[in-house]
Amino acid sequence: MNSTSFRAIATIFAATVALNDARPDVLHPIINGIVGGQPDTASIHAASVALVRNSGSRSAYCSGTYVGARTVVTAAHCLVGVLSSSISAYFGLNTEQSWSACQSGDSSACNSFISATEHRVHPSYAGDFGCSTSGYDIGVIRLAEEPVSVEPIPHLRRTIGLTDNDEGRTTLIFSGFGRTETEIRSQKMTITGVLAAVGGKSVVSPVCRINLHETEIYYTQEDGGPCFGDSGGPAFVYRGSHLYLAGITSWGDIGCAQFGVSSRVDRLQDFIDDFMAEAGGWTPDTTPPVVAIEHPTDSEMVVQNGIVATIDAADNYAVAYVSVLLNDTEIGRLTEPPYTIRLNALTTGDYRLRAQAVDIFGNISAVETDFSAEIDPNAELAGVPTAGGCRATPVSESPGIEVLVLFFSSLIIATRGVRFLSRG
Repeated sequence: MNSTSFRAIATIFAATVALNDARPDVLHPIINGIVGGQPDTASIHAASVALVRNSGSRSAYCSGTYVGARTVVTAAHCLVGVLSSSISAYFGLNTEQSWSACQSGDSSACNSFISATEHRVHPSYAGDFGCSTSGYDIGVIRLAEEPVSVEPIPHLRRTIGLTDNDEGRTTLIFSGFGRTETEIRSQKMTITGVLAAVGGKSVVSPVCRINLHETEIYYTQEDGGPCFGDSGGPAFVYRGSHLYLAGITSWGDIGCAQFGVSSRVDRLQDFIDDFMAEAGGWTPDTTPPVVAIEHPTDSEMVVQNGIVATIDAADNYAVAYVSVLLNDTEIGRLTEPPYTIRLNALTTGDYRLRAQAVDIFGNISAVETDFSAEIDPNAELAGVPTAGGCRATPVSESPGIEVLVLFFSSLIIATRGVRFLSRG
């Protein structure tokens, strides 16, 4: 999207639509779709799927994310009034091309479509969009079988969920199958943006003051973002070096040139967990990682500034990151082993070093060590190993969280004289 032509087209389109004082009773379909961006061929995004109806050319009408246990997470409004037997999840890059190949006898192309056997909409979903909504725009789908060679992407847990600290610094990577400004459709595309606000607060958007529900997140998209035909797609985020589903594309302004809103997955964790558990053989991991501080040791006297703290961490699945705190202040997040960080600002005194390991399911364990320092201010800093690697992300320079949002669909709603679109 990052396109001047996109902004101009969106502005003209929005200006030609009459603004109603009240929301209409019927949602009107939009013919446009994702504009700008580039093809998304990243293998790590294989779990982002298109939802298609089991008839016609298999054009994508919504999106979702495969999270394991034959479960796809999507938007509630993608599933309202839909029979499970009438839809499938598509794993690939272009739904129409794969369906055409399937019709020509390509069995691998046919296998990229997996039928749904059951679906569920959150019981608190009310179907309202606009400046004040009731949130809970989430639905889940049970597939007839597991996809082959597709790594599921776990949904973000509350323990490592989105916070105010993510606002303004979280990179959003949008991706989806909606129709583009050049009329390409059903092809997975991608573009980046920035998370602006997490739910439970009031946000001043270019069109109105939005009272974000606690189950929503908000982002600006003046340079592009999810649009018509893009609902239900994931907002992926990185915690450490691991990717999670953190948001589900829900709604935004009609021109797709100002803002968007996604459902906030960490606040909807239990709804997903319960559905996945019903399939049998799946339970969320509750085993915390193991963590130890190897250096400095407890009660050690440090006489040189710039020593390297060394931490060991392991987990039965994977460690997402290790947070390092010095006297209760976070000084870095280590995302890859070996977990080492240089302590540059020591002066003579007593210190407490805390290492907190977080695994990919959000389980946490921590360990502390107390040490003292007697520093000669004229002494040189201790050397830092050049091999074995120190991979620390100082908090002040942390890249925050990269987020992926995939999308798919098409509905307009008007409220308070402003038209909004439900992107599904």
